[in-house]
Amino acid sequence: MRIKEMTTDVIDTTNIEQLELKDMLYQMLSAEKSEAKMSILVQSFGFKYGMPVDCDNVVDVRFIPNPYYDPVLKPFCGLDKEVVDYVMSYNETKEFIEKIRELLLFAIPYYIREGKVRLNIGVGCTGGRHRSVAIAEELGEILKEKYLDVTVFHRDLENDTVTGRRKKEKNAKS
Repeated sequence: MRIKEMTTDVIDTTNIEQLELKDMLYQMLSAEKSEAKMSILVQSFGFKYGMPVDCDNVVDVRFIPNPYYDPVLKPFCGLDKEVVDYVMSYNETKEFIEKIRELLLFAIPYYIREGKVRLNIGVGCTGGRHRSVAIAEELGEILKEKYLDVTVFHRDLENDTVTGRRKKEKNAKS
């Protein structure tokens, strides 16, 4: 039996533009919602370790007060409630998150329209363990409400000795 006879779909690409072919493939292979066409990575990082080279959008949150300088909060990270509460307690943080939310929810449908399949959003602070982590988590939750494939990754959290120790302890218990 010939392969063509076994297929369920055939696309004649003779007179099709690249974007039209991409749309046809997405229609055939993707979930129903157009938002499923894009995977979104929200990545926290520390500027002192360098900016990620693959980010499409980068936001700098170093204007928000730094928990690093609070001796009680310094050992924690942006995944800990104490730090999240501290970072989110500032009006400028709340306003910033709202403005970034509006910008992303405005722009993402246009990225999808243009055929972009992966969007990488970088959130940077000085060390990549307090402010950027808390805000990346918050942005990830906001985007997960609308888009299906959202991942939050903390690139420089491993550089944090406390977080690294916690991870080793957790792995040892497993």
